[in-house]
Amino acid sequence: IAVSQQIAHERHVGIGDQLVLPTPTGEVRFRLAATTTNLAWSPGVIFIGSADYRRFWNTAMPTSLGVDLTPGSDAGTVRSAIIRTLGANSGLTVSTSHTREQRIDTLTSEGLSRLGEISILLVVAAVLAMAAALGSSIWQRRVSLAGLRLAGVHPTRLRRILLTESTLMLSAGCATGAVAGVYGQIIIDGYLKHVTGFPVASLAGSLRPLTVLAFVVAVVLVIVSGLGWSASRVSPTLALDE
Repeated sequence: IAVSQQIAHERHVGIGDQLVLPTPTGEVRFRLAATTTNLAWSPGVIFIGSADYRRFWNTAMPTSLGVDLTPGSDAGTVRSAIIRTLGANSGLTVSTSHTREQRIDTLTSEGLSRLGEISILLVVAAVLAMAAALGSSIWQRRVSLAGLRLAGVHPTRLRRILLTESTLMLSAGCATGAVAGVYGQIIIDGYLKHVTGFPVASLAGSLRPLTVLAFVVAVVLVIVSGLGWSASRVSPTLALDE
């Protein structure tokens, strides 16, 4: 038999070793001929000959059957004929390859769409949270800014100071988040590769972490720029009042 690499690793067997599998007729020892991927089935897959399947599973009923059409045949007509032949109590469903492909594509597209929406919401939440934290920090420094105004610092210089401080704070926070996000993606990709057996996209050629980092920093700076401009024009008398 051939089994997925995950099953072989779990049972600590290699090519040529014997693997014991539970069957409806009892436990049977099979010799491992090859390994493959999980083919997207998380529990793993096993490939077995039809003769062994009939003997050890004590049934000849197929769980699935593929039909190749001759050139010029109508898939809908053949499908209707197969449904009539199987009968209402067969327990099997009949679908064309085009319908099955569309169903798989629809499910995959829906999943990717939900993940895309979650990704956008996370970026929006990050922008709003950092803008609120940075804006609050600038607003609470009005007294110290008023003291600088009282010492003769021009509002233009104050705006440059606030812009520099904000950029440094945002860059440090976003860079830390980007590094943690990339590390998390590497772990998740490794888990998916282990479960499904399929290779996943590499981050080597992806600029998305840098794009998101630059986007968040730029948007937050634009949002707090108005507050920074207002704070740079704070009245010097505020420092005297304090």
